[in-house]
Order: sequence, then C-alpha cells, then structure tokens
Amino acid sequence: MSIAAEPTVSYLALGGIDLQKDLRVASGAQLNYVRSHLVVAARAAGIAPPIDSVYPHIKDRDGVRREAAASRALGCFGKSAIHPAQLPII
Repeated sequence: MSIAAEPTVSYLALGGIDLQKDLRVASGAQLNYVRSHLVVAARAAGIAPPIDSVYPHIKDRDGVRREAAASRALGCFGKSAIHPAQLPII
C-alpha cells in the first residue's frame, strides 16, 4: 500500500460501510483482512496505527464494544465516530 508511505500521510482510516456495500458483504467481521492489511501497511510505512470504521448501530453499545475490542486486537487504534444525525438508515 504505497499511499501509506507518502510523506504527508499521518494515518490510514477504514471506510468500512462503503467497502461492505462495494463487496456486498453483510458483516463488519468480514473486513478483518482489510483491517489487518492496513495495520501492516501503516507499520511498514512508520505511521500511526489505522483508525477503524464507524459502528453505525448507535444503540448497540455491546456491539460497538465488541467490534472496538476486535479491531484493537488486530492492531487498529480507535474507531471513527459520526454524529447520529448523519447516519444513513441501514
């Protein structure tokens, strides 16, 4: 992932919802390969660990905790956040 090595890149972030739609997959867990790849690319480029995608189910606190813990275990640092008013209905 050569973009990670560009001098002005500080971190990588996963746009998981859009990627799920592009890949036609139903679960964020199916993106673990991508998360892992971003972690390796960031490390190789000497930049901060990547930021994982938003968790769009804002009322599912247990779900966001599970997904955050899983992405942290893969080497991601944090998750993106979005204001609830900006969430699409999914």
